Amino acid sequence: MIELSTRAGACLVRVTAALVIGGWLAVPAIAQRAVGDRPLRAFESAVVEQSRPASPRTLNVAPRTGDFTAENVSLAELVAFAYGVRLDQVVDLPAWAASSTYHVQAQAPDDLEGTDVQLLVEAVRPLVAGLLFDYFALEAHRGQSPLYVLDQAGGGSRLRESADQRGAPGVLAPNASGLGGERVRAVNIVMALESLIGRPVLDHTGLAKRYDVDFRWDPNEHDPQQLAAELQRQLGLTLRAVPVDVLIVDRATELKARAAPPRG
Repeated sequence: MIELSTRAGACLVRVTAALVIGGWLAVPAIAQRAVGDRPLRAFESAVVEQSRPASPRTLNVAPRTGDFTAENVSLAELVAFAYGVRLDQVVDLPAWAASSTYHVQAQAPDDLEGTDVQLLVEAVRPLVAGLLFDYFALEAHRGQSPLYVLDQAGGGSRLRESADQRGAPGVLAPNASGLGGERVRAVNIVMALESLIGRPVLDHTGLAKRYDVDFRWDPNEHDPQQLAAELQRQLGLTLRAVPVDVLIVDRATELKARAAPPRG
């Protein structure tokens, strides 16, 4: 069992394989997408609904049968599991995909029963990917995308240490001249940069103290190259892009009252 951390959301539907509502019929995912060299497959049956109140956050593949259950799990986390990537490798999902959470219960095909546990998990991934195609119209492809790394410049950081190292941490927020804050930690700087450039930023600075920051910058300016130049000049920090393997989501729609027939 894998413990997950998500936020609760709203979107309710109960679906069962072999049911067609309002004339909607899914194009079989087996003809549309694959995970690696394996075509997507269907569960024997599946239920997808809004997460239950105060339910634990879990994702589980039954060790003998391959039956799949998830509770209080976002679409983003389901996508990461289905395609075997880290959550931070899933890009271009809509905002609701990280906030709305679901309960999933699905019965695996009989031919998976008795499969070795590690192989069983890999065999279940295409089943989950097929479920996501059918019920979220999810389409994705693998590629590369820039991920940014924040580090200290060669001469070291120019950040000014806060006089108060024990007070509540501050935040780096927009002000009249740019971005500023007191008792700011490195994580706060990273969060502000992610908001500016719209991409993940990894903290490699090694900075563990709290700092008073006055960064002169137009928050409406999103050019990473100019931002990197000013970070180095003003704060003694470097921001560099590193290409990483990612799963790029081409399409995802919110779950609606619909279902698809089982696929062979």
